[in-house]
Amino acid sequence: MASVPPSQPPPKKTVASHVPFADLCSTLERIQKCKSRPEKTKYFKEFMDSWRKFHGALHQKEKDVTDSFYPAMRLILPHLERERMAYGIKETMLAKLYIELLNLPKDGKDAAKLLNYRTPVGSRGDAGDFAMIAYFVLKPRSPKQGRLTIEQVNEHLDAIASNNTAKNKGLVKKSLLQLITQSTALEQKWLIRMIIKDLKLGVSQQTIFSIFHPDAIELHNVTTDLEKVCRQLHDPSVSLSDVSITLFSAFKPMLAAIADVQQVEKQMNSQRFYIETKLDGERMQMHKDGDVYKYFSRNVFD
Repeated sequence: MASVPPSQPPPKKTVASHVPFADLCSTLERIQKCKSRPEKTKYFKEFMDSWRKFHGALHQKEKDVTDSFYPAMRLILPHLERERMAYGIKETMLAKLYIELLNLPKDGKDAAKLLNYRTPVGSRGDAGDFAMIAYFVLKPRSPKQGRLTIEQVNEHLDAIASNNTAKNKGLVKKSLLQLITQSTALEQKWLIRMIIKDLKLGVSQQTIFSIFHPDAIELHNVTTDLEKVCRQLHDPSVSLSDVSITLFSAFKPMLAAIADVQQVEKQMNSQRFYIETKLDGERMQMHKDGDVYKYFSRNVFD
């Protein structure tokens, strides 16, 4: 009798594995194009509410669910990403990679547009916006319909970051090629902005956090952990009653602000106060537990 192979655990169910990356890109496109803040807020809230609704249906009989809005949030606020290492990719490197991967003639017009993206051409006003210039170069060369989910995009970006850290340029190119061949020009425009970590949405991170949950700004200031914010505050009806600083989880310290000298005495209620000379230097925070130490830079990037 043939032996029966051990059964494999079922694949983990996540909202991100079901939501097409195209849905996020079309939402970001609408947010960027509209002028008023209420409209921008409306589009983001609609996308987020549909995510939460699908999340409820997908996990309705489960307990201790860790699936959250984090896979989308880390793409919407890429500059706050801490889990993924640096991509090591800037506009000029992306231009060279696109020229190579698309087999563009090096002395051709489109290659020149990518390499000289800062040079004004025509009257569109795209100078300096590499993602927009790449969009027009890619439009006739890209698939008409994308095939990637948000989860798959994050997996490819994880691979790019880890292979960049390992200095394996061949695998970085392989992951980029998979993204290029399975994404529309519009999706690649937003991918480029996510890699460069500048989405140009015209919406602040504070606004996005406040739409997500009233306590999101406070929790992120304490933890600087985007995944924790999305997981703990998934339900907008539940408030965060106990926000506390924990060891080895960096927090944002309160920063000094410039004061009006004429108002200082009034603000101090005419009581005695002391002024300390401000010294320049590198600010950091150190966490210690016994013989274990961890250091964080001021902006918590290291």
